Amino acid sequence: MVGGAYLVSLNPDFLENREYWGPIGLLMVAGAVFGSFVLSVLSVSLFEYLFGAAIVLISFWFLSGRSELDKGSEDTHQLGARDGLVGVFSGFCGGIVGMGGPPLVAYLGDKFDKGLFRAIIVPVFLMAASSRVLTYGYLGMIEIGNLWLYVFPPLGVLIGNRIGNHFFEDVEQKRFTVLIGIILMLSGIRLLIG
Repeated sequence: MVGGAYLVSLNPDFLENREYWGPIGLLMVAGAVFGSFVLSVLSVSLFEYLFGAAIVLISFWFLSGRSELDKGSEDTHQLGARDGLVGVFSGFCGGIVGMGGPPLVAYLGDKFDKGLFRAIIVPVFLMAASSRVLTYGYLGMIEIGNLWLYVFPPLGVLIGNRIGNHFFEDVEQKRFTVLIGIILMLSGIRLLIG
């Protein structure tokens, strides 16, 4: 939440394209709330393993450096059923394992150039993260015992966002795609070994 809010404050133009990211964000919120409720009643270790393996496989495709995008990637007003399904599934994954980004990152990373991708993903993630925190709080799943876990990571996120925002335009599309692959790979491995 902290990172998304900070990036939006640095880039207020991210709030444009609402016609596209708004519905996906709301569907991701619905999925996150549902996934949070599932998490509160079921063991999710098998799902984490399968989800982690899928993310690692997807990451290989991004690591190949594919940089050509679908034609018409600038048209953000064409919202389709697949967009909604990916949003709901990503939200569900976020609610149940705390990491909903990889499916949406994989989907939108293939669909849009890096600038538009970033402008759409940040508001969607901000909505989803906010809904997860509220739902986890409502379900009594937030542990406040170690306050440092709530202080240091957001500070690191703020510093990382500031640095990344500064260098964003200097990164070529192909390298950005590979970077998405690395992030997905690390996310998948975290689920597999966690």
